[in-house]
Amino acid sequence: MATEEFNAGILEAGLISLPMQGEWFTWHNCSTSVRSLWKRLDRILINDRWLARFPNSFYHSLTPRTSDHSPLFLHGDTHQHNGGMFRFDNYLALSTEFIPTVQNIWYHDVVGVPMYTVTGKLKALKPVFRLQRRNKGDLTLNVQLAKGFLDEAQHLVSFDRQNELYLLLEHCCQIVYAKVAKLEQIMLQQRAKM
Repeated sequence: MATEEFNAGILEAGLISLPMQGEWFTWHNCSTSVRSLWKRLDRILINDRWLARFPNSFYHSLTPRTSDHSPLFLHGDTHQHNGGMFRFDNYLALSTEFIPTVQNIWYHDVVGVPMYTVTGKLKALKPVFRLQRRNKGDLTLNVQLAKGFLDEAQHLVSFDRQNELYLLLEHCCQIVYAKVAKLEQIMLQQRAKM
């Protein structure tokens, strides 16, 4: 029960595990007998803003010294991203409102050199395309599919905790599940306000 509440809190906060490299286990019961036990209890949790700003960050566990828990060492990106890049998904052009939306924004006057004008218009299109992406598809079904994929990935990891491919698959499924669940929650809140 406590684990379910903890996991629900993590999901509600939109947190996901940062990728880990190296030794998998982060806790040891300090026993030298046959009852020696190793577990992965400690993680570093991040949100999608962290992932967008530091996409190549990861951590690894160090050798425990005075505690039964291993210290975690964070490796960040060498450069930071300022602002986001312009993203366009081809399926957006299939929408009936695509051309009128782009024309409406593109015909607005932006004063400045030509490159500044284009950049300003693309900035104006970003939130429109983001909203259209969010409204695409049946979110409830997508959440169920993402949860199923995550369950399967976690099942694979439980059989082979050292397989890096399974760990990467689990991490990717966590990211997808967290994002679609958060989108579904936002959409439900918006509908409730209407």
